[in-house]
Amino acid sequence: MKKLFAVLLLIAAGNTLLTAGHGELPPQAFLALARSRCSMQSSFADLRGLATHLRKNQGGASAYPIRFIIRFNSKTVEAAITLPNKEKHYYQQDMQSGKQQISGNVKSQDSLLNKLGFRVEDMALSFLNYTVKQELPSETVKTVKCRVLYLLSPEGEPVKAWISEEYLFPLKAEFFARNSSINSKPERSLEITGFKKINNYYVATDIALFSSTYRTRIAFSDCVVLKADDPQGDRVFKSVKNGDD
Repeated sequence: MKKLFAVLLLIAAGNTLLTAGHGELPPQAFLALARSRCSMQSSFADLRGLATHLRKNQGGASAYPIRFIIRFNSKTVEAAITLPNKEKHYYQQDMQSGKQQISGNVKSQDSLLNKLGFRVEDMALSFLNYTVKQELPSETVKTVKCRVLYLLSPEGEPVKAWISEEYLFPLKAEFFARNSSINSKPERSLEITGFKKINNYYVATDIALFSSTYRTRIAFSDCVVLKADDPQGDRVFKSVKNGDD
């Protein structure tokens, strides 16, 4: 039995006996299986660390404390990011319909999150609910064999996702401008660059986010992983939503 417990930071790999046919599944069914793995084990994670940001032709790197919390079950996934000056971003997605709720307490043009070059829904792997337009030739990411899918959001934003055939977890994703081609340059990219095992779960502790003009690295050094129904999860989400954090 292998577990690699998901939604970006918590990856559920499940029983290895099931992995044999992953590469043979039609692409939409493979994506649906990857999505179902996210809700296989109801869990909660509270991750704290540092986001280091370097922008082209703008001097040295800047560093900011960051906190990411995420909880999911068979019905929903919810996540929140908090940054300095009480900036917060909240996300919720219905795992069946894909319907999303995104909110925050700052305007996008003033957002540090926007400056860092990613979105809270990127961290929650919302693209696993997108439609498969095409499957591309398989590739290897950091020695892991991946199926490569061309996905399309309801708003017409293409995503190219590299999903591990064995672990059903996306190791890399490229996000493109609305109505553009995946042969063009992506607006932003995300890549998992490091993991750590905590209480039998593998947590993604290092994440790279980059484009042609910036590079952001998120390194989580303080990680708590609990069951979704643990009272601490309710307390943490309530605190973040109320702005107490």
